[in-house]
Amino acid sequence: MSVKELATASRVLRYVDRAGARTRVVLCQLPLSVAVAVIAVAAPTAWADAAAAPLFAAGILAQMAAALVSLLLPWEQLDAEAALWVPVLDLVSVWLLRNGGPHGALTGTGALAVFPVIWIAGSTLSARIALPTALFGPLLITLPTLLTPGAAGHPVFSDALLLPPLMLTVAVAIRAAGAGLRLQERALRAHQAKLKELLEEAVEKEALLATILDAASVGIVAVDPGGRPVRWNEAFRSLLEGVGWESPADFDIADRAFPVFTKDRRARVEPDRRVLHRAARGESIDGEMVWLGWGPRARALQVVARPVDGDRGGAVVSYTDVTQLAQTAEDKAELVRTVAHEFRSPLTSVLGNLDLALEAELPAAARSRLEVAQGNAERLIELARDLMASSEVTLPIRPAWIDLSAVLAARAEAVQTAADAAQVRLVVDLPRSCGCRRTRCASGRRPTTCSRTR
Repeated sequence: MSVKELATASRVLRYVDRAGARTRVVLCQLPLSVAVAVIAVAAPTAWADAAAAPLFAAGILAQMAAALVSLLLPWEQLDAEAALWVPVLDLVSVWLLRNGGPHGALTGTGALAVFPVIWIAGSTLSARIALPTALFGPLLITLPTLLTPGAAGHPVFSDALLLPPLMLTVAVAIRAAGAGLRLQERALRAHQAKLKELLEEAVEKEALLATILDAASVGIVAVDPGGRPVRWNEAFRSLLEGVGWESPADFDIADRAFPVFTKDRRARVEPDRRVLHRAARGESIDGEMVWLGWGPRARALQVVARPVDGDRGGAVVSYTDVTQLAQTAEDKAELVRTVAHEFRSPLTSVLGNLDLALEAELPAAARSRLEVAQGNAERLIELARDLMASSEVTLPIRPAWIDLSAVLAARAEAVQTAADAAQVRLVVDLPRSCGCRRTRCASGRRPTTCSRTR
């Protein structure tokens, strides 16, 4: 039996199981009742001679009684095997119809025994009861013909002789088919139970996954290959509500409709370069920062995205709200810029006055101290310049050679006054710079008078 046929049979069995006991009994009885009604209508001669053949009329009445019993009795309240008395009554009615017709004209109605035989063979009775009943019931129906003197050799005798084994064959086939069908149904139900178990497990895992996602403080969204969100957690929904977008399912539209800016909040990100669409195309993103929205509701988001392997594609994107951190960094950068600017103004004035003082004729000691002050003031201006540069989003890095001897000499001069006041003798022994910008001098030895740093 094919899978489609097995599924059809299973649906029929489920329908029969769901139907009430009375409905099942009526359905089993209906074919024979209809057949007897057709015989009654098609055999007017039997009715005309009913007085001479009272058994025929009794068969009709017995079948009517069987139909009424199957329809009126509360089978739901009775034992399951109680309904098997109806096919027994059917066998009686078939016996009366076959043997009660005028001059044996309706002996062919013995074939109607197939309906009660099928009912009994397909019931829950054991084979030890169902199969003998399927054999001896039809045998009793044809027995009057078999016992009629001189009937041997007549076609009616042959039909009567063949009917019992034929009904037994039908019963055996019904039992075998029912057993096979029950085995297949049992296998199908076991498969359905396994599928139900897997479905329940999948539902539980889905609920657990949803709970885990909703417990995360990071906004997480899964997108299809077109960049459209298909699954998200509550943190992502709250994040969108915070910037004024209510539907996460339309966030691909929001990604285009809402302004998205780069980390410096200056350059606007083009739609095709935005996070969801890049992730859907298979690009991995690690810690990229963008600004979503405008005005006081704008949010700084740190993005991590990973493409999903497999035929379905798509990606998973996480958004971390770092607005407070970004705002703090901006405030700090603004403070640093302000302080650096305020440092440069007085230092410029100090350097101007030192330059004027150094133009005059001064004693050597005084000039030396003024030059030290001038060098330190210039150093402070350089530091202020570095502070202002560090407050920018990007720091320009320019590798350059530096003479460490000059740096060390300048630092020694800066602390010379403090050393003299503390009566500490400061000795500086530095070779002169050779101006070499290589890691080795021409002599092949590593120089001590030059070095480089980055």
